Amino acid sequence: MKRKYVILLLILLLIIIAVVILFKSKLIQVEVENNTTNTQTEEVVPEEEITDEQLRTSKVKLYFEGEDGDLKEETRDVDVKELIKDPYKIIINLLIEGPQIESNKKLIPEDTKLLGTERVGDVLTINFSKEFIDNCEKDFEKQELLVKSILYTVMELREIESIKIIIEGQEVDVFMEYGYNLSDNISL
Repeated sequence: MKRKYVILLLILLLIIIAVVILFKSKLIQVEVENNTTNTQTEEVVPEEEITDEQLRTSKVKLYFEGEDGDLKEETRDVDVKELIKDPYKIIINLLIEGPQIESNKKLIPEDTKLLGTERVGDVLTINFSKEFIDNCEKDFEKQELLVKSILYTVMELREIESIKIIIEGQEVDVFMEYGYNLSDNISL
């Protein structure tokens, strides 16, 4: 009698296991079919074709003086091939050229030329022509805004933490007597 119950219990257990296995395999098969169906229907179709020129551009942020006297960012598209060669030269020269948005004002003094840049670690030394000092506004706040526009712009490249501004290869202490201090590395 006990033997019959044990055999019956084993048969019942085998049936339950078989049902569970079949049920699980059906669920897995249904999930696989659903995923296959979903991936086939989620095809991405671009709205417009990307040109070769668009593929070669990268966006850079430049900082100029806004109408309210604070720094305002302006985004420009730059050719990646040029940006890779000398990114600091490219973006600083864009600052020298000035803003494209009418309400923004150029901060780098007229006739200033970029003579070179050199990165050592996370410090970027920027060598400007003498016009950077000679033609700058004689206002401390404007000088500070000018330096911040350069700093914020080059810090967009992430590897730069501070800048050092030199004039025609020489270190300078200040723009003018009681002007903005240029003797140390400038950082946030």
